[in-house]
Amino acid sequence: MLKQILFIGALAPIIYAETSAFNAGNINIKEPYGLTENEKVLLENKKKVETLSKDYTGVDFKTNKALERIEGIQSVVDDLNNKTYNFEGKLLEVEKFSKEKLDIYDKDISEIKQELKNQKNSINQLKKALSELTNLVSSLGENKAVKSTTQQVVANEVAAKNETPAQKMANAISLYNSKDYENSAKIFEELVNAKHKPAQCNFYLGQIAYAQKDYKNAIYYYKTSSDLYNNQGVKAPNMPLILLNTANSLKAINETEKANNFYAALKKQFPDSSEAKSIN
Repeated sequence: MLKQILFIGALAPIIYAETSAFNAGNINIKEPYGLTENEKVLLENKKKVETLSKDYTGVDFKTNKALERIEGIQSVVDDLNNKTYNFEGKLLEVEKFSKEKLDIYDKDISEIKQELKNQKNSINQLKKALSELTNLVSSLGENKAVKSTTQQVVANEVAAKNETPAQKMANAISLYNSKDYENSAKIFEELVNAKHKPAQCNFYLGQIAYAQKDYKNAIYYYKTSSDLYNNQGVKAPNMPLILLNTANSLKAINETEKANNFYAALKKQFPDSSEAKSIN
């Protein structure tokens, strides 16, 4: 037994030596030994690769984290872009709406300005025509002086009757409508002297003179009637007819240019009237 133990003890170093010799040059064990020069180079390269692999793993981890953050930031940016796009769309709608409204307002203002300009031109034409008519009427002064004496005589005759001015006015209009121009004119002249509705009475006197083709006196009465209405701050209710008959009277006495001014004023001031539409 002792011999056997001594034999195994003597054999142990030999077995250990063989095992150690078997791992010599192995660079994959924890502590390589017995390396040749080439194996040492390989071991050194292996260590560098392992180090780089660890570093790469760390970098890869950091890169993934950075990518996650970039994705988060990209999501925020995309959200902001969407909000900006929506805001820009609404802004464009507001700008378009505002531009359309401004265009409408500009058009309305332009139309109003043009209408005011047309009205101003019409008024100027009418003023010019009235000014020319005033000069023409002044030439009838002598004839009016004779008429004034006649009116006073008629007034004295009518005054003898016990009628109110309103009754006389109704009677004069009735005579006028029945075309009894001579007697109706006498009453209208008496009422003018009595200052009872002189604007309306002068209009009827103008109508009578126009019907009798006494164009100069017709012009005078129409002008007087229009002036009296203006002094009262109102427009003559028969202004379209006054303008038309005044123009026709001027044309009849060869005052063509002045007549055309009245025709133009009638068309501008009262374009929808039957008098304006009657002009060729």
